[in-house]
Amino acid sequence: MSDHKTILLLEDEAIIAVDVEETLRTRPKVEVVALDTCEEAMVWLESNSPDLAVVDPMLRDGYCHAVAMELVSRSIPFIVHSGYGGGAADEQPIFEKGLWVPKPSQPDELLDVVGRLLG
Repeated sequence: MSDHKTILLLEDEAIIAVDVEETLRTRPKVEVVALDTCEEAMVWLESNSPDLAVVDPMLRDGYCHAVAMELVSRSIPFIVHSGYGGGAADEQPIFEKGLWVPKPSQPDELLDVVGRLLG
C-alpha cells in the first residue's frame, strides 16, 4: 500500500490556487489536483477518489455543495477554505461537515489541518 496522498483542491482564484497548491506540495508524497469549477470536480470524482479535499465553497459555477455531499458520502475529509466565514454553511449546511480554515490562511495553519486530517 502506498503512502502517496492525493489532495483535491477546488479554488477559482488563480493566485490563491497557485499559493495553496505550492503550500500543499511541501508535504512529502502529495499529488494536488487543482480544479476551478464544481462541474469539473464532479466529473473528476466519477473515476477518482482523493484522500483529502480543500474546498472553496463558491466556485465559478456556484456553490459546490454537490461536491461536499459526495465527499461526505465517501467519508473523505475536507477543509473548507473560505473568506466568507460561515456564510457558505448558512447557504449549504453540508459545509459544516468540513473543517474551516479561513482565507487568507498562513501556510503553517493550513498544513497543520491537512496533517491532522491525513493522519
